[in-house]
Amino acid sequence: QFEDAVTEFKKSAKRAPGNAFSHFYLAVNYIYLDRNEEARASAEKALELFPNLSVSLISKISKYKSQAHTQYLLDAMRKAGFPE
Repeated sequence: QFEDAVTEFKKSAKRAPGNAFSHFYLAVNYIYLDRNEEARASAEKALELFPNLSVSLISKISKYKSQAHTQYLLDAMRKAGFPE
């Protein structure tokens, strides 16, 4: 399912290149697929568009009911290079 997510977020980023969250979700999904270089590049683009994007911000606004799922997301963010 992560490959499908990458495909969809690539389309989203192409349609709206200024949407930081398309690049954010690309970065996270690349980490889930162990595609670290692509994850870092997507994280850099997301941060260029939204410099305040951070692990702590996503931790505060995350809507996931499962704490384990939230932690999985935050760990992926760290691996992709998002700041704390």
